[in-house]
Amino acid sequence: MNVAFFIGHHKTGSTALQTYLASQYLTLLQAGILYPAVESKGLAHNLNTVLKGSIPAQFSDLNIREPHNALAFGLMSEGLESDVPNWHKNLPSSFQMLQAIDEQMNALAPRHTILCSEVMSRFSEQGWPKIMPRIQARFAKHDCTIVLNLRRIDAYIASWHLQQLKFGFANTPLRAGAQSRYFNTAHFQYDQIVSRWTSTLPAARMIVRNYTDVLTAGGSVVDFFAQSKIDHIPIEPLIRHNPSVPYAMAEIMRLANLTIPKHFAAMLAYILAASQRVDFPPDSEVELFGEQNRRALLEAFRPIHQNLSQSTGLAEFFPDLAEVAVCRPLPELAAAARALQALRHDAVENAPNAVVRDFLLGLVLGS
Repeated sequence: MNVAFFIGHHKTGSTALQTYLASQYLTLLQAGILYPAVESKGLAHNLNTVLKGSIPAQFSDLNIREPHNALAFGLMSEGLESDVPNWHKNLPSSFQMLQAIDEQMNALAPRHTILCSEVMSRFSEQGWPKIMPRIQARFAKHDCTIVLNLRRIDAYIASWHLQQLKFGFANTPLRAGAQSRYFNTAHFQYDQIVSRWTSTLPAARMIVRNYTDVLTAGGSVVDFFAQSKIDHIPIEPLIRHNPSVPYAMAEIMRLANLTIPKHFAAMLAYILAASQRVDFPPDSEVELFGEQNRRALLEAFRPIHQNLSQSTGLAEFFPDLAEVAVCRPLPELAAAARALQALRHDAVENAPNAVVRDFLLGLVLGS
């Protein structure tokens, strides 16, 4: 049986792909393509979808939309003795989740099974000796394809660091050197992701894609089906499934998480909505790192890039890697000051509550 893994990376279209796979469950199943559930809610949802021929209202539940993230977190929680995030609730053991996948594959006998989880890229971290043998035991007998999308390191670190603002964190800014916290993780060790997955499933076809090429090809959904050679023509909704906090508003959101943490969800919803209404500097003009941090980032990443290029058979996996050291024209705090001015005017009428409005009106940006 053919099994296609999409293992991320984070911020490379995984949410769009998961949304497509879950929303098209029945259409895909009828074409011989299985996107398996891992727990009772997902199984019940899929059965309901088959019986009614449409997606029920609870589709937004992350156990349903992103079942293999739930599996990945379950494996890591047992392998590393860490907690499963609270957005994946009431999960069975990882053994039961893996067994549920096996049972669906055996019962439905699809031509292709798709496992899609950006969290699986993190199996290459310190828990891999406990996790990867379990992946090997379950899937090595199948004809496997592994697809990994990678962004240039500065764009990725910026995107991932800001993504954490959406979970209520108030991490040290990148301009203060926060990129170094990622150096020993799968967020930076791209070559280790490749080597540990290929050593786990040595017979698998490993496909590593530059995210720039993914976008040129039509996005993560279209590119995944093309790269995995699954003969299905996807229809991808032309919407962003996981919008980021704009670079110019990142410091504002960080300070909100720090100052009014009980209102971070309302603040986040407001920031994302307001970014569609107000004028602010585009991400391409905003500098989050600073010159010294960019140089350090590039030098730390060079040996990883060399290994990545060798393992993929390319002279330069990221042909524009030198651009990592090039600063954007507008420093983050200057961009934040311009964004804050626009948000203050907007918040008078559109802030979700008085706390958010007063925070914006009284905010003083530091250095």
